[in-house]
Amino acid sequence: MWRRMRRLTQIVPVTSRRSSLRRKRFLFYSLYAWSVPLAISLTSVMIDNIENVPEAYKPHFGFDDICWIVVNLAQIIFFSVPAFTLVTMNSIFFVLSAFLIKSNAMKNSNDQQVSVERINFFLYLKLGSLMGITWLVGVFATVSYNNVFWDIFEVLNSFQGLFLFLIFAASKKVNKHFRKRTK
Repeated sequence: MWRRMRRLTQIVPVTSRRSSLRRKRFLFYSLYAWSVPLAISLTSVMIDNIENVPEAYKPHFGFDDICWIVVNLAQIIFFSVPAFTLVTMNSIFFVLSAFLIKSNAMKNSNDQQVSVERINFFLYLKLGSLMGITWLVGVFATVSYNNVFWDIFEVLNSFQGLFLFLIFAASKKVNKHFRKRTK
């Protein structure tokens, strides 16, 4: 992903149609990635400050020294629904991508490339599971009104960097290379 984004942001001649398309696509994705959370945030802040809105829909940011959405219905509206939608869409995209990878691997007779695609698929599966499970726990915590699930969500969120490190650095290939270098 990083390499792809890096390629999209490289300085390229303006005359290239392909680079122009890449730049437009990058700008579109950037606009989407920034505007949707901004719209959700602005909407929740506006609703929090409008007087005629029923209290059940107001997030009450900063109420009782809590820097989070205090009202349960507002948590569902402004956190659970967007997070669940995001996890659902990512799951759909993941399944579609998995089928695409599998169908392309079936067409390809090169065993080495199939092996690389299989490794990449399992890497994406690990990353998707890590990110998806964390946010599903957050959605479940909001809906269940149980503080234990909030604690689990916070721990999972706090340790995502460690989990990512373990996914990438705790592979057989990296361990083999590390042992070879330390001998």
